[in-house]
Amino acid sequence: MKHFIIVIVLSFFNFYLCSMNVTKVNTFIELIKNNPKELSEVKDLLLLEKVDAQDSNGKTMLFYAASDFLLDGGELDEYKTTLVKLLLDAGANPNLRDNNRDTPLHRAALHTMVGQDKADMVQMLLKAGADANSKNSLQLTPLHVVFSGAHPPLSVLEALLHYGADANAQDEVGNTPLHYAVRAGFSTKIHGLMKILLEKGNGNPFIKNKRGETVFDVSNKADNTQITQLLKNYTQENREGARKAWSRLLGYVTHTSEGYATSGLPLPESIKTIIAGYTLPARQK
Repeated sequence: MKHFIIVIVLSFFNFYLCSMNVTKVNTFIELIKNNPKELSEVKDLLLLEKVDAQDSNGKTMLFYAASDFLLDGGELDEYKTTLVKLLLDAGANPNLRDNNRDTPLHRAALHTMVGQDKADMVQMLLKAGADANSKNSLQLTPLHVVFSGAHPPLSVLEALLHYGADANAQDEVGNTPLHYAVRAGFSTKIHGLMKILLEKGNGNPFIKNKRGETVFDVSNKADNTQITQLLKNYTQENREGARKAWSRLLGYVTHTSEGYATSGLPLPESIKTIIAGYTLPARQK
């Protein structure tokens, strides 16, 4: 319980200090002390407050509750997630930004930097309307933040992609989450997560950053042969898939053209456009 009281003080100190009412702080902590398993009174107290009030750094109570500091992997984590839920239930806005343009979702994603899988917290924020593609002052999205660490959890990645996170978003220097993933180095886990970014997230390995580097370039420079091979396999499969799709389309256009020729009717402009611009993708050896 000591740890929880510490995070309560740190999480809510700025907000309550702004109101210059220390009694509110004491009341809140006493409720936690006396009712560690029953938080309904805490929720009632929150409903009386301006849950979206921001301190001098632009941070709200939700921002502090979702932050990654003072993690110990035990009781503290459990209560921080509970606090996030209580605040969201009380109407906290998950998209308010601090002075660095971070949102609570950016901060929740930082849990992954220290190996914490906080998919439950991330899910809560996303379900409450948190923007999966919000960018901070460095143009980082939560997906960039997840891949800033060496051990991004699968559950958090899937949650972000499910809510529309853009795997091709670029930060201020043009790097995508795939660039970040490659820099994390090779591991079986990173390999699997990159496949998800490519396949479920439609990640584009040919996007260049401001230094003109694609994900291929970054992987080759790092002599990361496993990742380079993964990228080659993915692009070859997609190129072959595109070739087959074009072949099917050509068959349809040919059949349709013959039908129009037999009937004496003019070809629709859409069919003319396809025929004029058609080029079969080259088959890779």
